Order: sequence, then C-alpha cells, then structure tokens
Amino acid sequence: ALEVFRNDTIRSAGSSARLDLVDVLVSKSASAVEWLQSRTGVDLSLVAQLGGHSAKRTHRPRSGMVGAEVIFGMQKAVKQYEKTGEVTILIDSKVTRLVTEGGRVVGVEYASSKKDNTTEPYKIHAANVVLATGGFASDRSKGSFLEHYRPELLKLPTTAGAFS
Repeated sequence: ALEVFRNDTIRSAGSSARLDLVDVLVSKSASAVEWLQSRTGVDLSLVAQLGGHSAKRTHRPRSGMVGAEVIFGMQKAVKQYEKTGEVTILIDSKVTRLVTEGGRVVGVEYASSKKDNTTEPYKIHAANVVLATGGFASDRSKGSFLEHYRPELLKLPTTAGAFS
C-alpha cells in the first residue's frame, strides 16, 4: 500500500516531484494523523479517495470541513497550554526584531495594538519562538510580497481579506 501511495504522489506531482519529500510524506503521514488525533481530539475517522489517488487514504472528519475542524482542535489544544502558562500567544502584534543569542532566536521585540498606543517595543524571551502569520495573500498593494514572489496570483480571486 505504501508503494502505491508513493507512486500516486509521484504521478500527481509530475516533474515537480521531490522524491526525498515524497518518501517522508509516505512514511510519516500515518503517524502524523495519529499524532494530530491524539493531541487535538479531531475526528479524522472518515477515509476518502480524492483526486490523484488510486485508493482511499485522505482522512477527514465525519462532520464539518477538515480545515476548520483541525484548526479548531489545534486552537483548543494550544489554549490549554496558554492556561498553564507554558505558551504565550500574542495577537494583533507586530514583531519588530528577533532577539538572538549565539545565532539562536531566544525571543522577540514586538509592538502590540492591544497593549497601548506607545511606540516603545515590548520584549519577550522564550526557549522556543514560533512565528505564525496570516500570510500575505490579502496584501495586493504595490511592492507587496505577493507582487514580488507570486505576481501571477494577483489576478486570481481570493477569500483572503483584511480579516485574514
């Protein structure tokens, strides 16, 4: 079954196939699904056959959309860590500088529209720093990352907006 999965993925990717990454996908996807289910409680018990596959292998929830269910489950799990103080989540914040020591990121300086109206940056240190952004798909302004890196996408409609 793994060889069929590998072949389906290579065929679907065509000339873009990176065999090293295909092998990671094929060998680790089952454990990734198990990890996601155990850590977030997301129901992924429905297995469906989607485009490019010759067998059922895409895990989905029995109700709802997979993306929304996974994000909701992850949010619940992360909020539990936040309640214990193990995680600090900053929203409506802009990282202004990565704090490094010995070439390793150990924190950030940031400005937050939620804190106050000063321009003085705040600083937070952490053993691990995760930068999670909303991406840049909704920024269609002149000189945007989208224009610079993927200008062909500027012509496509999007559901991304100021809210995302």
